[in-house]
Amino acid sequence: MPAPAQTDTQTGLGITRLEPGDAQSVLFEHLNAYTAERQLRRYQSDIWREGSFSIRASGNVALHCDLTLFAPVKAYAWRFCGGGRIFWLASSGPNMGYAINALIDPDTRQMALAPDADLDIALAFARYILAGALPGGATEPCYLLAGHQNFAHFIWNEMSGLLELEGQASAISGVLVSYEPIAPLTELIAFPPGIEVRQIAVSREFGAPVSAHAGVLFSVGAEFVSANTQRRVAAACAGRAGGQILKPACTKRIWLSLRTLYRTAVNELEAFQELIALLSETKAPCQILLDGYSLPSDLEFPFRYYPDYERSLSEQVRERARRLIEMTGPSGVEIIDLTGCNLPAAIAWAATADVYICHHGTQQHKIGWLNATPGMIHVNPHVLRTQPAHWMANQAHGAILPDYLPGDMVEDQETATNTRQHDPYFRDYNFIDPKAAARAMFAFVCGVLGT
Repeated sequence: MPAPAQTDTQTGLGITRLEPGDAQSVLFEHLNAYTAERQLRRYQSDIWREGSFSIRASGNVALHCDLTLFAPVKAYAWRFCGGGRIFWLASSGPNMGYAINALIDPDTRQMALAPDADLDIALAFARYILAGALPGGATEPCYLLAGHQNFAHFIWNEMSGLLELEGQASAISGVLVSYEPIAPLTELIAFPPGIEVRQIAVSREFGAPVSAHAGVLFSVGAEFVSANTQRRVAAACAGRAGGQILKPACTKRIWLSLRTLYRTAVNELEAFQELIALLSETKAPCQILLDGYSLPSDLEFPFRYYPDYERSLSEQVRERARRLIEMTGPSGVEIIDLTGCNLPAAIAWAATADVYICHHGTQQHKIGWLNATPGMIHVNPHVLRTQPAHWMANQAHGAILPDYLPGDMVEDQETATNTRQHDPYFRDYNFIDPKAAARAMFAFVCGVLGT
């Protein structure tokens, strides 16, 4: 292992960032190779097929995983034993498709990290390992843990990989389902007959900061929303929105998101009131679909969520929608308030929209990652400086490159209610001139709709 560049003062662990060509980097690349376009890593496919996790060390010695550590951010560390050796491999969280990006050698107290590895996650595992008192391992059982409370992470970082496994025989012991915000997992994924699919609550099964489990526990990863994922989600959500979802002939629908939970445009109602007034002046038949905080379909599953908190977030946005409707008054634009819809109903409605105006992040993904729909996104100056448009479109099959409201129209806004204001990515913001922002949105909508 390369010489350590830094040392963890708590444990004396030497920490090294790897370079391309290092032996550990080559191992990571081999294990992490995707079997399809940014979907299903090689090591995940092997575990699914074989029901175990083994690798070859120097001298062609087979090392077998007998113990898994799990962290609630949904990352893993696996212990490998064989030929008198013990070492650990650790993964990223879901946002990188559970890439293996750390190697921990407890005997030498050294850890090697890929350049993009999250040090905090790897260090949490290393400290737990070096503290000792690890339980005994086992070659069985082997479980796949599937699901994420954030639907966007699920469709982007898991579902597309899971769909690549359909039709493939498996030797795993079963599937543990932790969250189903869109629909029952067995409605989205066809698992092989005979594999037990069991519902769990992560807080009950894996509540500790790091927990140990005999055998192999793993998740299937991806970094892409595939066309297959889009079709399955659309099919699962169809029929969950009621008959009103049918769009009247010659009517255009505009998807407009409202938000209260961090990274919020504080004066968005002023801008949206002006936008609706401008649309009304065109006399063109159109409907505004107001989107909000969509509650997950499995909200009532015991111990998965804090239902009262989730409902309070939804109610905050519903109140904002009521205020906007009151501010707008009678107009030539029909406003359909969807802020009380659950997630599958919201996704079904989104598929009927012709254009969207959205906040950056998960709300945009309800429509922009599941449909080829043009749209404009607004966000705070920090995010705008990262120029996220191409990244946003590149994460999903057929996604259209979004426009972003220009940076000279927004400014940071300090708020007392945003608990993540300290993080520039989640900072609240203002439209500097709400009417000017509305005119920019209106021009974009008209350009798309040809009005």
